[in-house]
Amino acid sequence: MLKVQNISKSYGTEPVLNRISFVINRGERVGLVGPNGIGKSTLLRIISGIEKSDGGDVHLQKGARLVYMPQSEMRDASPNPLNGSNSKGNAWKLVSDLHLNHLDLKRDQTHNSGGEASKIKLAKALSEQADMYVLDEPTNNLDFPALRFLERAIANDSKSAFLVVSHDREFLDRIVSRIFEIDEFSHSIKEYTGNYSNYEREKKLGRELEFKRWEEQQKVVTRLEKSLEEKKLWVAKGKKGPKITDNNKLGRGSAKDRSKVHGGATKNIETRLKNIEIAQKPRDRWELHFDVSPLKRSGDIVMRAVGIEKELGRFHLGPLSFEMQYGERTAILGLNGTGKTTLLNLLMGNIVPDAGEIKRGSKVDVGFLEQIPVASDEKILDKFKCGTGLQETEARKLLHKFGLGEHDVYKPYTVLSPGERMRLEIAGFVARGVNLLVLDEPTNNLDLEAIYELEKVLSGFTGTLLVVTHDRRFLKNIGINRFYVLAGGSLKGVASLGAYEESFSDYRA
Repeated sequence: MLKVQNISKSYGTEPVLNRISFVINRGERVGLVGPNGIGKSTLLRIISGIEKSDGGDVHLQKGARLVYMPQSEMRDASPNPLNGSNSKGNAWKLVSDLHLNHLDLKRDQTHNSGGEASKIKLAKALSEQADMYVLDEPTNNLDFPALRFLERAIANDSKSAFLVVSHDREFLDRIVSRIFEIDEFSHSIKEYTGNYSNYEREKKLGRELEFKRWEEQQKVVTRLEKSLEEKKLWVAKGKKGPKITDNNKLGRGSAKDRSKVHGGATKNIETRLKNIEIAQKPRDRWELHFDVSPLKRSGDIVMRAVGIEKELGRFHLGPLSFEMQYGERTAILGLNGTGKTTLLNLLMGNIVPDAGEIKRGSKVDVGFLEQIPVASDEKILDKFKCGTGLQETEARKLLHKFGLGEHDVYKPYTVLSPGERMRLEIAGFVARGVNLLVLDEPTNNLDLEAIYELEKVLSGFTGTLLVVTHDRRFLKNIGINRFYVLAGGSLKGVASLGAYEESFSDYRA
């Protein structure tokens, strides 16, 4: 279906893609992974004909149709966003299947939520009934039923081929049979057979074998170099020889003979060393290793909300009640637009309820990782000092431990990548010793390495945790033990993540 040969791309002197080659057959589903900024979206745009490569070729099967769904978060401001679809009737059916009938698609669409905008883009792309789909982060902002819908739509399409960029590991596990990784050092493609979990295992094993081979080679080289030095000393002693007297002429002759023998061995070792192709030590990405445990324990009751209500336009939340106890790890689930972010902002005191009351327990210190960070042109160091109360020396030391070097801290906050912004926020939590972490869609726009970092930090956190996310693997890995569903303005407990997913078992695809 698709053949990519020796695609290369550079921006200035910086290589992005280096001789990328692969083949995707009809019906195959392939995941494309790699760190943010490595060139995944660039490769998809080149394949889709939107961007030109510096070299190489892209061949699509003759007569085949390719549909590209970009990652862009931009809302479609124009009315009738499904215009341009080659199968408009099918597109409207998909809009209905994705539960978007409440939207007036004949009006300006800038008022839609991120999830609604993503669903509209998805409906338009899937309606094309293409032979080759190139999807860039299609799961961004999708709620649980929409994720389930997309998984089933891909699984039920045995004729089309899919190349998908996604940081949703559960999604990749369920749909792909191969993984392509763009290596951050070589900028070339590494291919793995199987789903994402298999890729993780194979990559870990490969790294271990690579490091073991390097260690074994280092031992051989060290042994040869030591032997070479010893032989050279023997040669030097032989050339110098003992002092000439009537009694040691024979000894001098023996020393010269030994010198010749060791000289030959020296040349042999030098030849062996010269012929060894010295491997570079396997390189690893920077990883976050830090204890974010609270400095002090809060009271047993961390937060209690009783009968709270909030009305925003036509949207009404509540009345609902909610309580968190120390050490609980709680997730709030729900469809796009049900008010999860509004509820978090109420609990954080960022907005005031129209009715009811919210009380925090004693000694509660909150760290809130917001879904959309507040824009700021402040320098990173200044903003960090203001938020933590640290002096400059202490602030710079802590930021350095979180991967922000001496030059980075003077950059404006707005230039930070999502992963760097996450590290900065966590550094602030460490400085304050927070005992309640509240996270609103924390994995949005993070690459997989940054998500791993966040999971490590949260797994070791001993305080209280409250999170809103649609990332199923993330919820499992951080040990969530209480689940609530926000629907129809009410908050209800659910037994498990699996039970919540099962409630959408009949969601159409």
